Amino acid sequence: MRAAQPAMGSATFKQEDPNPETTVLAVKGELDVSNVRELRRRIDDVLDRRRGTLILDLVELVHMDSSGLAELISANQRARLSGMRLVLAFDSPGLRRTIEVRGLDGMFKIADSRADALGTLEQA
Repeated sequence: MRAAQPAMGSATFKQEDPNPETTVLAVKGELDVSNVRELRRRIDDVLDRRRGTLILDLVELVHMDSSGLAELISANQRARLSGMRLVLAFDSPGLRRTIEVRGLDGMFKIADSRADALGTLEQA
């Protein structure tokens, strides 16, 4: 497990590899234009080195601007191209509404928590 490290802005990122086929990247705080490049760098690092599923744990995300949403869309496309599955884990009604209003809920696999996302993978 890698320790959380502060990003350029007010978000922290923590990566865990619970098994050889799954990586969890947790984002805590505010994801915005000041730190979205760090998220992109970390996602690309996972996509370059791992296979299987990438779970973006957004449960402790308190705010995300349009650049964060754009990165989630881009990450989903990059994951598909690399043969990985991307799962978003969050329980925020606000974030769910943001995704639904933009018609993106069909694009993403969404779980209510990291545990739910991991459980879904075990059943697959």
